[in-house]
Amino acid sequence: RSHGRWLMDIPNLSVQIVKTQANAYYNTLEPIEPPLAKKLPNLIAEHPHLARLLFAPGLLIELFFFLGLLGRRWSAGMGLAAIGLHRSIELLMGLSFQSHEVLLWIFFVNVPYWIAKGANMILKRLQPAQPVVVE
Repeated sequence: RSHGRWLMDIPNLSVQIVKTQANAYYNTLEPIEPPLAKKLPNLIAEHPHLARLLFAPGLLIELFFFLGLLGRRWSAGMGLAAIGLHRSIELLMGLSFQSHEVLLWIFFVNVPYWIAKGANMILKRLQPAQPVVVE
C-alpha cells in the first residue's frame, strides 16, 4: 500500500524517465529519445508541485475508469481518455502501449457503433417526412 505516497514521490519520476531511456538504449544500442526526454526530468525535479498537478489526472482516469460501464457515451469518453493517457506516456517516456490502445478503440470507443449511429441519423434526415393522415 502506498498510503497516497505516490503523490509526494512524483518528483522521483524524473529518475524513472532517465532509467527508461537508458534501458531503451541498452536494448538496441541506438539512442532513442522521446521529444521531451532531456527537458522533462529537469522540469519535474525543479517544479515538483507542477508535476503533481500534471500527473494527477492520469491516476483519476485509471481510478474512475469503471464509469465506462455506465453506457456507450461513458465508455467512449473513458476509452478516449485512456488512449490520451497512453499516448502521453509514449510521448514522455517512450513506452508504447499499441495493443492496449487497439483494445480500447475496439471495446471502449467502439468506432463501428458510432459510424453506424451517425449514418442512421443522416439517413433519417434525408428521408422525406411521412404525410399525416387526418380522418
